[in-house]
Amino acid sequence: MKPIKLALIKVLYEFRYLLHTSGIKPMRYNFKDITDFAVDGIEEYDYPDFCDAYYSYATWKTGHELTESELDIMGEELADSLQQYCCTGGMDY
Repeated sequence: MKPIKLALIKVLYEFRYLLHTSGIKPMRYNFKDITDFAVDGIEEYDYPDFCDAYYSYATWKTGHELTESELDIMGEELADSLQQYCCTGGMDY
């Protein structure tokens, strides 16, 4: 292996070790603090999976809008809720 590649691997392992031993946990969001949201990509042909549906807009109870990355995380973590929302037409929400 090239020396640069070995050095990079060493740095990555040291970084991983530091993260593991520091007690830093990945950021988690409390999506119960969402006050309103919008869903796009709902298509009849996609029933009942609605795999094309996604959260296009949402706000925290503080009034701040979620960023694109937060919307993506919300879509991943709440995929079942999104699918249920699409199936019921939003009537249960």
